[in-house]
Amino acid sequence: MSDRLDHRLVRQAVRYLTAARQDENTVIAALHYNYAVAWFEAALEATIDEGLRSGIRETLTQAQVEQDQVQRELLRRFPPRGTIPAVVLRAH
Repeated sequence: MSDRLDHRLVRQAVRYLTAARQDENTVIAALHYNYAVAWFEAALEATIDEGLRSGIRETLTQAQVEQDQVQRELLRRFPPRGTIPAVVLRAH
């Protein structure tokens, strides 16, 4: 098993992504998606291998789509108190 920094970052990102996909609690899933996306972004910055970069980008994009879905579910279940700027509402 490789001990390169980019591989370690990807492994950690995959751990969080797997946990996020398995979580039944939406709040915990959102937290795990946030961590997964951050780790994938760090891995993308750390790697120079174009094949690995391509795989990271693809997985990162999918994780961000799933993260957005969970965030929308959180907003639906736990609406923020007070006024929400229209630009924020349009983003979700």
